Amino acid sequence: QNDRLSRPLGGLKGPPEMALSGLLRAKGTCWFDSAPLHEHSWSFAGLSSSLTKGNPWWAACSKQHLGLRIAYPGMQAIYDRVRAEAWDEPEGWGDRRQEIVFIGGPGMTEEAVRAELDRCLLSEAEMDAFVEANRGVTAPFELSVGGVVMRMG
Repeated sequence: QNDRLSRPLGGLKGPPEMALSGLLRAKGTCWFDSAPLHEHSWSFAGLSSSLTKGNPWWAACSKQHLGLRIAYPGMQAIYDRVRAEAWDEPEGWGDRRQEIVFIGGPGMTEEAVRAELDRCLLSEAEMDAFVEANRGVTAPFELSVGGVVMRMG
């Protein structure tokens, strides 16, 4: 659970999407400071909302973990596409990012959505502390077999 998403946005109580007046649908990939090694998928439509932990970010994988992931059929092409299209080299965060699409009705404005989302971002001091705590940290290798998750590394 992300603290910034669990507190009321815009003074409203309830799920975060309640603060985004006029929002009809939203979907995308999120990077959270509370779980920085894994992608999270956010989906919102009507009365349904979900936030799901996904795979580790490519940039959060150790060399050994990366080698195992790209050896799986089709994964090398995905990794190459991510490296070409969505890699942050200057800051060193690789593929970690926010990438969310919003679909709204007449009551939703881009400015209002941006303002609410900007309130969720880390301050400069918080980002400095986040960088200090997370730079160079790699995700553990996880393997799921029959619903049992095993962590290695």
